Amino acid sequence: MAYIHEIFLIKSGFKKIDNNGKYPEIGSVYNYTDEYSDLNYWFYELDDFVVNIHDFYIKKDLFFTFESNHDYGSHASINYIKTASADLLEPYRNISNNSIMTFFHKNENFKCLLHGGSAFYSVGFEYKDKYLDEYLPTKLEENSKDIEEAISSLNGLVSFTAIEDIANDIISYRDISPASKLFYEIKAREVLNIALERYYSLKREDDLSKDDETSLLRVAKYIDDHYVKELPLELLSEIAFMSKSKLKNCFKKRFNMTITEYTQRKRVSIAEHLILSTDLSIGNIAKSVGYNSHSRFSKLFKKYKGMHPNEFRQLVKKKDY
Repeated sequence: MAYIHEIFLIKSGFKKIDNNGKYPEIGSVYNYTDEYSDLNYWFYELDDFVVNIHDFYIKKDLFFTFESNHDYGSHASINYIKTASADLLEPYRNISNNSIMTFFHKNENFKCLLHGGSAFYSVGFEYKDKYLDEYLPTKLEENSKDIEEAISSLNGLVSFTAIEDIANDIISYRDISPASKLFYEIKAREVLNIALERYYSLKREDDLSKDDETSLLRVAKYIDDHYVKELPLELLSEIAFMSKSKLKNCFKKRFNMTITEYTQRKRVSIAEHLILSTDLSIGNIAKSVGYNSHSRFSKLFKKYKGMHPNEFRQLVKKKDY
């Protein structure tokens, strides 16, 4: 009998293909190809978890919608996004390289725009209903709500090395001995343990007040609207009604990154869209997002997107069907 993932993939038009050594030897690989995309999906299913790899090449802009499904078989997923050029539309969030995305299959829908001429590569850990709803809360003497909140708290984190390292272990693993099952079980549980440990650690710290939360969101919105300009800390602290030191500390706690990194990521995200959708020179794009120094812009683009902007544009042109 086929697993629920295989049923879902076959209904979606995917076909099973040979691994050819590109993915872990255990598990199954399915492919779907059309004028918009070339999608490879590897997964290995266990009693309590599913481990998967999404290895997608997006030829043209593609809208992807996932609707919650009570028959899907999994309760929640934690995904490490290794490479992406995409935007989550509801609610809006840029999906960036080296970030975490979580999803609850029973009560969440999402719509995503995958940008043409780009790759999407992720490693995911899906936790099944019975494990999260029954077995795990009993074992940990915690309730399902805490577990869900722990998973949710990872959503949007960037450069979270603890999970990044586990994802890289999955990508490189090739053993097919009986010990393989134990390897994947350990890795899936390790990711969930990291989420729980982080959640309880944060709960022990003082929570941000509602006023501070409102102030930080106001600062983030100001940066989103004025990312091209210089954004001195003095100005942002006035907007937040906070001291400079408090703003820096609270902002990093709320967004898991510094104000500088938040601004850089916003600028690079806009620049990526301009490279994909316009013929503007890289120099003009750099200036349009707030960088007069081409070299500085190029260095930051590589930091967040994995390649220099000229390399990114050539890749887009090369793979533009």
